[in-house]
Formats: sequence, structure tokens, C-alpha cells
Amino acid sequence: MGILLLLLLLLLVFASCFYLLWFAYRLSYTSLLPPGPPPLPLIGNLLSLGRLPHRSLHHLSLTYGPIMKLSLGRITTVVVSSPFPC
Repeated sequence: MGILLLLLLLLLVFASCFYLLWFAYRLSYTSLLPPGPPPLPLIGNLLSLGRLPHRSLHHLSLTYGPIMKLSLGRITTVVVSSPFPC
């Protein structure tokens, strides 16, 4: 029983260290990118584009600004929707 508890504790420590490192990496990586809508797992923001992508991008630019980040599946894309980003 003691060895099982020790293995479970070791697994818990390993999982929490992995999660903290992953969270720190993701936080540093995403802080360099412009804002954008939160993506869904696997499909990203593909559902946000809808049937008329040009109109959906316009509505997203009103919320997130002229430069925004979209996740199209597993690919992160930066969209510039205005020639004057300021």
C-alpha cells in the first residue's frame, strides 16, 4: 500500500510540474501575439468565420481591433483587416 501511495504522489507531482511548465510556455508565447477570440480545441476559430467570412472578420475586427489572432485548426494566423492599424 505504501509503494502505491508513493507512486501516486510522484505522478501527481510530475503532472503538476508539467502543467505549470506548459502554462508558463503558453503564457509567454501568447503574450507576443495580438488579441483574438478564444479558440475551441482542435478546430480553433473556424466556427467563428461562418458562411460569410468577410463579414465575420469585420465583426471580429470591431471587437478585437484591426490586427487580431485567429486559430484556424492548429495554425495560428494573424489577420490585418485595415491598411491603417492604429
